[in-house]
Amino acid sequence: MATGTAGWILWALVFRWQPIRSFYGRYAGILDGILSLVLAGFGFSMLYSFGRMAVENFS
Repeated sequence: MATGTAGWILWALVFRWQPIRSFYGRYAGILDGILSLVLAGFGFSMLYSFGRMAVENFS
């Protein structure tokens, strides 16, 4: 819990820095799209792994 809290505090402090904030403001759509694809990839990877595990256990 402490690690997660420290991570969010660090994240908030990084985004207070003006160059980072202006960069994100310009490219928010692109960065959000890339993050969405990465998270969807992780989700599909988990589904694939679960499906393989389920097939192996029921065979």
